[in-house]
Amino acid sequence: ITSPATGDEVHTEEVAALDLDSLGGGQRAFVTTFTKKDHTVGYRVLLVAADSTLCLLQQKEVVWKREEALAAVTTVQMMDLPPENQHGVVESMEDFVPA
Repeated sequence: ITSPATGDEVHTEEVAALDLDSLGGGQRAFVTTFTKKDHTVGYRVLLVAADSTLCLLQQKEVVWKREEALAAVTTVQMMDLPPENQHGVVESMEDFVPA
């Protein structure tokens, strides 16, 4: 973790189950602290990787990881599908031309 005020590294910790290089490296991190049941301070880190993967880390463990393949969509094209018959089957793709 790097201090935004000074740019100095203030904390480093290895997370064995997470290979950031395979995700293109870390892009952003959001850190929160909380008080654990034993009254010590714990932390959670929401990490955004360069490939848009989201990881929630807590106390050196990966709590969850979500690969957001559609997180960086820039353009969408919507089109009508060919009509279906009464049985829900597409009759023909020959006349289907995307808009």
